[in-house]
Amino acid sequence: MPAYPLFPAVNPGWDNEPRRSGRGRVYAHASPRGYRDWLADTLIQRAPKLPQSQRLVFINAWNEWAEGAVLEPDARLGHAWLDATRRALQQAAGATPPADPHPYAVIHAWYPEVLDELVRALRNSGLDWRLIVTTAPERETEVRARLAQQAPDAELEVFPNHGRDVLPFLHVANRLLDEGARVMLKLHTKRSTHRRDGDTWRGELLSRLLSPARAAAIAQGFDKDPTLGLVAAEGHVQPLHYYWGANRDTVQLLSVLLGIPEPDPERDTFIAGTMFWARLDALRPLLDAHLDPWRFESEAGQVDGTFAHAVERIIALAARSTGFHTATAVALSGEPEPDDAYPYARRDH
Repeated sequence: MPAYPLFPAVNPGWDNEPRRSGRGRVYAHASPRGYRDWLADTLIQRAPKLPQSQRLVFINAWNEWAEGAVLEPDARLGHAWLDATRRALQQAAGATPPADPHPYAVIHAWYPEVLDELVRALRNSGLDWRLIVTTAPERETEVRARLAQQAPDAELEVFPNHGRDVLPFLHVANRLLDEGARVMLKLHTKRSTHRRDGDTWRGELLSRLLSPARAAAIAQGFDKDPTLGLVAAEGHVQPLHYYWGANRDTVQLLSVLLGIPEPDPERDTFIAGTMFWARLDALRPLLDAHLDPWRFESEAGQVDGTFAHAVERIIALAARSTGFHTATAVALSGEPEPDDAYPYARRDH
């Protein structure tokens, strides 16, 4: 700190291009959580160096169009910036709640008749899960009835039938990250009705991610290795270029929106099937982007090339961009990796 009084300041974002056309400055990838971290670090690390009578931190924010640094509620993110301010103050005061050690399971239930199978797999895994189920309004009644029988303590969230299992997952994961959840398992009632082996595909994913020995080893892996970001079923980590064509442009767009390096389709991989374990902190580039629902196409039975398919292909890349790595369930359980060809999708040529 200099000899003269200098009061630290932060701001939620910045974009003065409207006022200074062609000469503006923009904070790319600003997010409420990024602003929260900046404010908390300033309160904890810099403010205490000031004399007690001068211990002030300023937030530079405007309620007008010209600077794009808005702290007030807005139509897109609601009270997220004000909530981030509150959380930063709580963190600086040492009042942040501890991380929740329980693993969370998030199931998207579009096919209610499959939900019982997934709940049984969770119960048989031997772990103490906290279960959140998402579904669409047209499936809500049946899903509620099945949960009342199979998992009465589960939490149910209802979203429009939009964005398949991916958009509801983003909504829930974003909330869980703010609430202190640490590790989650993403599942969905996968049937892939355009294929004859859709049920086999789902069964294989469940057994590889949730068998009792596997589930315990994966949970321990997250405890032991702070750089472990994602765990996939073996055989389901696939080269990006195998299934690249219909998703290339949207994956490249997503890398810009998230602020991560552009993917290398010849070397990078993705987790096929969108069932995996995740450390929620590893998903921050994806969650902090607050992808707008309008980006997801209306449901029309698409089998590839949608925004949801592109998000599926960016998850592992987003985790890697912040220092986390992906492992397979078989590697954590000490078993050999399979070398069979992937039977559930056709390669691009």
